[in-house]
Amino acid sequence: MAVEVFVKMALYMAIALVIPVIAFFIPKLFTPSRYSYLKAETYECGEIPYGTARVQFSIQYYTFALMFVIFDIEALMMFPWAVVVKEIGILAVIEMLVFIGVFVIGLIYAWTKGALRWVMNYPE
Repeated sequence: MAVEVFVKMALYMAIALVIPVIAFFIPKLFTPSRYSYLKAETYECGEIPYGTARVQFSIQYYTFALMFVIFDIEALMMFPWAVVVKEIGILAVIEMLVFIGVFVIGLIYAWTKGALRWVMNYPE
């Protein structure tokens, strides 16, 4: 019986290793092998690129995006809660108030640190 389990595990691991390798090489079979100078360009839109592709972004974009993701996930967590709130009762309401309270504290902290202030930095 134990040998049977190990054989199944080995088969599962072999399949788990082979499928990604096959999935990696299948596109090579179907893609054309011709080289094109236009395909090697930085942009495929027909515009001639100028300057460097390296552009510095303000950290403000990243912090704003991270806060958006965090509060978006908070909103997504409220939907399943809203479905079962009547079944769970007052405990669900208390848990959600604590959950929202943590995010409100985070929002107040970000607000006081100026993370929500949008400053336009125009290049000169």
